[in-house]
Amino acid sequence: MNKFARSAFAVAASGAIVFGSAGIAAAQDAPCAGGVCDTMQAAKDEGLKLHVHKFENSSPSQRGNGTEISETGSLGAPLDGATFKVEKVEGVDLTTNEGQKKAERIAKGTEQAPSFREIETKVTSSGGQADFELSEIGLYRVTETAAPTGYEATQSEPFFVAVPLTDPDGRDGFLPEVHVYPKNKKQEDVVTKSVTDENAVKAGDKITYTVSGKVPSASSLSSVVLTDLYPDARLETPEVKSVTLGDDTPLTATEDYTVENRSGEVAISLTESGIEKLVAKEGAARQVKATIDFTVRANGQSETDPIKNNAKISTSSSPDGPGTEVEIPEEDRPETFFGNVKINKTNTSGERVEATFDLYRCNSENDLQGDSVISDINVSAADGFTIAGLHVNDYVNGAVGETTPSGYCLVETKAGEGYELLPKPVYFQVKKDGNDTIDLTTVKIENVEANTGFDLPLTGGRGVTMLLVLGGVLIVGGGAYAYYSNRRQNAAS
Repeated sequence: MNKFARSAFAVAASGAIVFGSAGIAAAQDAPCAGGVCDTMQAAKDEGLKLHVHKFENSSPSQRGNGTEISETGSLGAPLDGATFKVEKVEGVDLTTNEGQKKAERIAKGTEQAPSFREIETKVTSSGGQADFELSEIGLYRVTETAAPTGYEATQSEPFFVAVPLTDPDGRDGFLPEVHVYPKNKKQEDVVTKSVTDENAVKAGDKITYTVSGKVPSASSLSSVVLTDLYPDARLETPEVKSVTLGDDTPLTATEDYTVENRSGEVAISLTESGIEKLVAKEGAARQVKATIDFTVRANGQSETDPIKNNAKISTSSSPDGPGTEVEIPEEDRPETFFGNVKINKTNTSGERVEATFDLYRCNSENDLQGDSVISDINVSAADGFTIAGLHVNDYVNGAVGETTPSGYCLVETKAGEGYELLPKPVYFQVKKDGNDTIDLTTVKIENVEANTGFDLPLTGGRGVTMLLVLGGVLIVGGGAYAYYSNRRQNAAS
């Protein structure tokens, strides 16, 4: 074989081609040793293979030459779930000089390929690798049809690979097995979630969550599932209010998605129709968003940790593929805080008394807002009363801030026997104060005795006897006067 015929060529097209060439094969087969074969035919006889590797940070630099990278520590974690389609470029004979030139023009985009024949589509698995066995010498086009969830394919265009490939080290033989490392870019904020809890005052009220999951670029997807992961000890009766795409394109229940409620999970699965609408989108529109209402459960007596919510997005490009999923990082999960409030009612001597209250939202004792949020709270003389779960006033909608209105007011509707009704509501706040758990808020209310402790006349207390005596004297005196007057009149007549 002459030197020219065996020289290698490598073409870089759009930064995404791994290419090798060969001269005219020798008349007789040559053996293979150390992963390198003397001729293209020997490489074919040895068994042609293409290995596609996916890593979290795929940056092989000068080593991206068709050989296997033995030290992959700098490439990050291997990524399962990327889908690749391999096609043979028809009409290109790499065993001829003209065929080599044609391949170069196709790879550079200066000539259109006659046609493509699909060989196989595979998903990276078992360490981020997809292996293709090839039966023909030729130029192949490789397309990433779906990136793993949480990643975007940085090579949006297909890349070309010549198999077998000229050995880049000795440059005098051929690699029957070619290794390629197409790059992916990690998405940021793959799954996000926000909470609207400003109107959730107590147990039984509604909290609304908006969850969004980005979907990686893909020409085809077999499944897309957005799942809300909620603490079912604190929230109940989830209700999906709406599902849209990233550009607010509405999706229709049953037609475009289905909902499955499980303990602590609400799974929203796109149907074939929903996936078709999603795949047609690009950029920021390639995401699924859902708005879900939950009902707040009452706090336990010592349960004052935040209601913390998670979510995940799962995608797969083939029904049998492993698929991948991404959850919200722990530090980014939205929180809602409810605190327990103990109401103690005493007299001015510190003795417990009973009373009945209504609870309002308010900005001050003179500024009640709306109707009462809890009515007929009976505070017993023995134990007082604990409201299990009131929303804090210094952390709203997932962030530090003051609620509107700013606090709560207790309005006494019935005083204890022998005590005066409070003339004004009692204003208080429940505060997070930067803590991860909420301390018990205690509201102490004092009542004075009826008439400030002094008995009124005619009610059986001091002064009653004197009044009765005077009244009796007047009655007796009046009777005597009447008797005396009647006698005088009779005598005169």
